[in-house]
Amino acid sequence: MISALEKKRKKIDAIDSRLAGLLVKRFGLVKSLAGLKKTIRDPKREAAVLKTAGGLAGSKELRFAVAAVYKEIFRQGRRMQK
Repeated sequence: MISALEKKRKKIDAIDSRLAGLLVKRFGLVKSLAGLKKTIRDPKREAAVLKTAGGLAGSKELRFAVAAVYKEIFRQGRRMQK
C-alpha cells in the first residue's frame, strides 16, 4: 500500500514534470526575444508579471515564494538573452 507521503510525492512529481515542460517553453520564447528588444532587462514588464503572479498566489507567504521563483526565472531569462 502506498503511504500518504508517497501519494503526495507522486503528485509533486507530476506537477514538476508539467512545470519543467512549461519552463522549457517559456525559456525558448524568452531566448527568441533577444533580437526584438532594445535592452535585455525590462523592469516594468517584470513588475507587471510579478504583480499578476503574486495575485494568483493568494496568501502573503505564497506571494513571497512565487515572487522569489519568478525573480530567478527572470534572472535566467536575461542570462539566456545575452
